[in-house]
Amino acid sequence: MTELVLQGVTVAHGEREVLTNVTSRFGPGELIALLGSNGAGKSTLVRSALGLIRINSGLAIIDDVDSTKISEQVRARKVAYLPQSRHLSWPLSVMDTVSLGRYAYGVRLGHLAGSDRDAVNGALAACDLESFAHRRVDQLSGGELARVHCARAFATEAPMLIADEPIAELDPWHQFQVMQMIRDYVNRGNGAVVIMHDPELAARFADRLIWMVDGAVVSDGSVMSTLTAEQLARVYGMKAEVFWRESEAQVTMLGPMERP
Repeated sequence: MTELVLQGVTVAHGEREVLTNVTSRFGPGELIALLGSNGAGKSTLVRSALGLIRINSGLAIIDDVDSTKISEQVRARKVAYLPQSRHLSWPLSVMDTVSLGRYAYGVRLGHLAGSDRDAVNGALAACDLESFAHRRVDQLSGGELARVHCARAFATEAPMLIADEPIAELDPWHQFQVMQMIRDYVNRGNGAVVIMHDPELAARFADRLIWMVDGAVVSDGSVMSTLTAEQLARVYGMKAEVFWRESEAQVTMLGPMERP
């Protein structure tokens, strides 16, 4: 099982720090939701953890190895990454697109066999895409395409998934569907870090919430202990009410806080 660790990581763009002294750990068996307003540093945090951007100080580690020193192929086998921008340059079939998840194993398009074929078929089944296998991706709806991207990630059979806003621009039904697929992936013993903007949806699916403000982690803990009206005011500048019905949170946003 893969474990990602950040130890005092700071990232700066020029003289401006976009990530400040972040220490955290992501491992198996947890769905972690990363929350914060636009520009809070969420994407920078996960890209730093993967060794995709240079850090100014601190250390990012994947399975006890400096993440900047791991080859792309090895990293892809350890962590499936869904970036915020997921454009497809060619109108491939769903099957071929999901097969790209096996690229780290040396698989070429149209040459699936053995365990690679099983991995792709399993990913299609997990994302309810078997009937779409021969459809072109440019003929799919936004919700269907989101499932294809998830299937491509699952096809890597990596034990860790990092997804940057995988439900952005989806309607509520498809948001639930995608989050349930990620929840099922974690329930199979894997780990996942998901950048989100909806605290109530995060609370429904996540085991742990990490809250960020201005490049710093301001809270990291269970849903029950961190999802509060005070936290929403601090992180989003919003007046809110948080009610609990048994173990499920209901969040009502009342409006923006008054600026000082």
